Amino acid sequence: MARRSGHRGKGRSPAPKELESRSVWAAQRPPDADSTALIESIGVHLSAARDAAPARRRFGDKAAPERAISNLDAAETMLLNVAPAEYLQSRFPGVLTDVGRPAP
Repeated sequence: MARRSGHRGKGRSPAPKELESRSVWAAQRPPDADSTALIESIGVHLSAARDAAPARRRFGDKAAPERAISNLDAAETMLLNVAPAEYLQSRFPGVLTDVGRPAP
């Protein structure tokens, strides 16, 4: 299953810790009502991704990895909504790669 290319290498979504540190960084900017809600939602998605990741190993849940990846993707999307313009510009190469990749 092919996923994001980002700086972690082709086919990989960012790790929960990576997204968590990015959201802490984004939260240090002056908040507004929208960014506060989005940053809280990032935490919810990261928690759900962490919960889903070990579920497959424990219970044979074959949908757990996709749930984990979906939650990581949602957290990353929300992060892009609250990140400063400089960060977004640095992500353009990976975004363009993702957009150009055929859907699985």
